[in-house]
Amino acid sequence: MPKVKVEKLVGGGQGLSHIDGKAVFVWGALAGEEVEVNILKDKKNFSEGTAQEILVASRERVSAKEDHYLSCSPWQILSWAEEMKWKKEIIKENFSRLAKMELPEFEILGDRKAEYHYRNKMEYNLIFDGKQVQLAIFGRETNELIGVKECCLGRSCLNEQAKKIVVWINKRPDSEHFKKIVVQCNEQDEVLAAIFVDEMITVEDCPLILGELKGVFIYFQQPNSVDQLLFHVGKEFLTGKIMNVELRHAVNCFLQVNIPIFHEALTSINESLAKNDEVIDYYAGVGAISLPLAKNFSRAVLVEGDQTAITLAGKNIAANKIFNCETVSGSVEKQTKLITARHVLILDPPRTGLSRDLSNQILFTKPRRLIYLSCDSATQARDIGLLAGKYKLNFIKAFNFFPRTPHVECLCVLDRI
Repeated sequence: MPKVKVEKLVGGGQGLSHIDGKAVFVWGALAGEEVEVNILKDKKNFSEGTAQEILVASRERVSAKEDHYLSCSPWQILSWAEEMKWKKEIIKENFSRLAKMELPEFEILGDRKAEYHYRNKMEYNLIFDGKQVQLAIFGRETNELIGVKECCLGRSCLNEQAKKIVVWINKRPDSEHFKKIVVQCNEQDEVLAAIFVDEMITVEDCPLILGELKGVFIYFQQPNSVDQLLFHVGKEFLTGKIMNVELRHAVNCFLQVNIPIFHEALTSINESLAKNDEVIDYYAGVGAISLPLAKNFSRAVLVEGDQTAITLAGKNIAANKIFNCETVSGSVEKQTKLITARHVLILDPPRTGLSRDLSNQILFTKPRRLIYLSCDSATQARDIGLLAGKYKLNFIKAFNFFPRTPHVECLCVLDRI
């Protein structure tokens, strides 16, 4: 096996090294370490592998909590201070490389006391060994499922309920047809579960609606089609409070997975809003950004393409008696004409970043302020680079929504030049 010295950590979470000038990305290795690498992929311009043996260890290396850490949270082996440092460095590098922009010094905020058990939603695959099913996740850089007992990123109530569901599944004669479990909770540790099967099944019983488990959905995963709901019992959604606003959210809708740190991001977003602002909230989901801040702007239009999410956003508006917000159902790409020059846009896109249609409309209409929250600073930097001729970056702050992983949330505020 080749021996390499790791130069730095990169956005994917690997350590970067070189062999004869060719980049080698190494999982399970830290900056400054010398390791033996098991090469998994050998491409023309780069290779990928895992650290088979640590020859010279970093002083920042700590013991991982789980054997499967590379699959779920490859930075379990990194000290907290070093994790925060590298997340800042990766943001800076992304903006330098993709936006051609050298960032000013900025803060990264996280909670050292909550580096584990912070996720309010977990997705587990299921594997069948011929006798029973077991919780599983995909191995890093493979399509192979690895059996696990639980994952230490998920809140304890989620892991406990997932394990109870597996016990119920294993009592059934058709257990091999169960393929996935998704569990979501609120701050009160109430849990909803969605269970997915690959064959039409009859459900004569279900996991008991006791304690934290408040609702169960069972879906048939139809090949090349929309999942078909076979069974539902209990609640359709959970309710949680964000900044004293009650928000309904469903197990199949997006909601930020780390609510305490999300509160901190909302505080920073609020500082960029004014009483007379007219807001368009793109990728609005169930309204988790706009509705808690509704008292601090004039009016807002929430735009969301997911029908379940936008329906819940409407219910959240009504339940909280918020009179200055309305919803628009439809993809962002079809709702760009709403933008005018007077608007403030709140942007919280998926990892892929802004759609090209939305970016083009921003450049054409030039709304006066953009408040851009992103879970991927690479696509965020790409988008801001496209807008750089018309907008100036006036604020940046990072939030460690995803401890022990290489992922980080970044908030940028841009004003029209």
